[in-house]
Amino acid sequence: MEFKNLQKTPLWTAFSKLGQRIFLPDGIFYWSGRAKKESKLNATIGTAYGTQGDLFGTDDQTWTILYVKKVAEQFKIPPNEMAEYAPIGGIPELRQTWKDWIAYKCQKGAKIDVKPYLTNPLITAGVTMGLSMASALFMDPGDHLILPDKFWENYSQIFEVIGQAKIQYFPFFARGDFNVDGMVDVVRKSLQVKGKAMLLLNFPNNPTGYVPSPAMYKQIADKLATLGDEMKKPIVVLCDDAYEGYTYDENAATYSLFPHLVNRSAFLIPVKLDGASKEMLMYGGRVGAFTLGVHPSWVSADARAVLDAEINNKLEGYIRGTISNSNRSAQYVVAQLLIKDRDELLKQRAASVALLTKRYKVINKLLAEKPLPNASVDPNNGGFFLLINVKGAKASDIADKLLKQEQVAVIPMEAPEVGVNAIRVAYCSVKESDIPKLVTAIRNVLTK
Repeated sequence: MEFKNLQKTPLWTAFSKLGQRIFLPDGIFYWSGRAKKESKLNATIGTAYGTQGDLFGTDDQTWTILYVKKVAEQFKIPPNEMAEYAPIGGIPELRQTWKDWIAYKCQKGAKIDVKPYLTNPLITAGVTMGLSMASALFMDPGDHLILPDKFWENYSQIFEVIGQAKIQYFPFFARGDFNVDGMVDVVRKSLQVKGKAMLLLNFPNNPTGYVPSPAMYKQIADKLATLGDEMKKPIVVLCDDAYEGYTYDENAATYSLFPHLVNRSAFLIPVKLDGASKEMLMYGGRVGAFTLGVHPSWVSADARAVLDAEINNKLEGYIRGTISNSNRSAQYVVAQLLIKDRDELLKQRAASVALLTKRYKVINKLLAEKPLPNASVDPNNGGFFLLINVKGAKASDIADKLLKQEQVAVIPMEAPEVGVNAIRVAYCSVKESDIPKLVTAIRNVLTK
């Protein structure tokens, strides 16, 4: 495929050398796709077929994919949805319904219609794979990834260790809220040095549990759009929306930053990374989505479909060259949930959100009643965690003492180069009745 439209956009400039080079060849999936529509005898793909009679010793001549009945009985879904390969970019029903799902959330939360600007979501093996795609397609070794100084540790593994990017930090908080000016300063420097910037933001945040207000979302987007227009260089903003919807404070946004970034500056390239792991509490399903926001100035309306096809070709080229495709059975389940039972799904998930809201209120109330010695709690109002900054001892030593002396387990986070020394507390996995014991244990160890 030629990429004549894509080469005219800021997205092309933002791509890494691999991103510019990669494409999906007309290989097995191409020919098998044609075969399904055009052939009478299909000898293309390595998927075994036979008749129902062949499988079960009957006279049924229905042609079907060969499968093991005992395996199919465990799944309780149509055998072909369990056994067949998924298309490279995901089953069409899920791609379309996930696009609708994004549009629904953005309209309901931000009152912004993003649907005209969305690419067709690529289905990934969880949000982690979407992050890995972004690293490969946008970053060359030595490029900058911009992060707040408190972040999910796997970002370093994905972007720094594997992708060989150089992480540029800014302090997460300033004056008790998100540090917008610090973020803009680092993005500006990256644009000046590298000619492009990649910023990764995760709300609700892991590890802090912080969620911006709608006004803060608008401020972040306004500053980035202004900077993009001023510098005329691409700014890729990765929205890691793994915990979207888990907000426990009425003043915090219940939706993603993503809609505020769409259709702003032509140089602002928003990428939404989300999935079923947390949104549908299907941690092991490993169903994620990678969706780009396309600026209308990039190409004419007549050329938009061609541009989308070019983008899709590159993304599918990466998937084909790494995992080929994602779990079909999990994709089918998620698609059916969103197509047939979205309202019931949201209703049932609301019970879990309400449960976590109670825990959030209890732990923050207890922590606020009496200041922790040599420690402070970061602003938090959503997600699954909160972060306690500790002084006077290494966070790993505090975590070790908690485990040995109190049989309480937390995650230590240490980054001395940026002054981070904290313990992450996952109250999402602790009974509400046990939270007082958890807080007392932390207080005991910090006091000693």
